[in-house]
Amino acid sequence: IAQIGSEEAAETLRAAMDSENPDMRKAARNGLRYYQQRLPGYQYISQAMYRMRQRKWEEALDYIHIAIEIDSKLARAYSVKGDILLKLKKIDEADEAYQTALKIDASTGEAVAGRLRIQARKGNIPEALKAIQEGISKFQEEPEFEYQLGLLYADAVNLTKGRDPD
Repeated sequence: IAQIGSEEAAETLRAAMDSENPDMRKAARNGLRYYQQRLPGYQYISQAMYRMRQRKWEEALDYIHIAIEIDSKLARAYSVKGDILLKLKKIDEADEAYQTALKIDASTGEAVAGRLRIQARKGNIPEALKAIQEGISKFQEEPEFEYQLGLLYADAVNLTKGRDPD
């Protein structure tokens, strides 16, 4: 289905991610990832992530804006934008980016976890940690979600010790 490369195929894959069958969910997630990586804007997300590893946040943001300009329905671009804005301590803008990602694709676990990180940074650590349980059942097989959860736990520890989460 992912090789078909149409939005209808992507919707079918998103629907399959709600399957009771874990193998079906995994195949759908992998298929959707493959589909998205073939979209024209995705290469700019990759460039942004490379710049993020170098801690070049503004350059990364420039690449994300290009990805969004090419394809405004690429949920991953908004999730990565949220990550960058969070690093730049632009909390409200990051939250808006994560919300946009979720409006486009509610199965974006990275954006769900990003919003939980924002809750923690706004002082709602117990609520954020409690909400993880809901997310784990839905996104436990998504590497980006698991990575964001690791960051959330690190944020929570740093915040409770009075340290800057970054």
